[in-house]
Amino acid sequence: MASKFQLKHFLDHPVQTSLFVTDFALVLFVHSHFPFFLSLVMVGLLVYLSMFFGAKFADCFPHARGEQDSAVS
Repeated sequence: MASKFQLKHFLDHPVQTSLFVTDFALVLFVHSHFPFFLSLVMVGLLVYLSMFFGAKFADCFPHARGEQDSAVS
């Protein structure tokens, strides 16, 4: 099962990509200095952006959408 990870999906959405990278870095390295509510908002934003990019990358993985690969049959 070969799948292609395409960088163009990240480059097509520069605002979401920069938010994702910045939020991931802040949650990973500086999260202990934030108030609890702000940490919850940042983790929620990280989950939302992960789901957003997961939906964008769904066309890279035909088995995730339930389609059969023509090379397998």
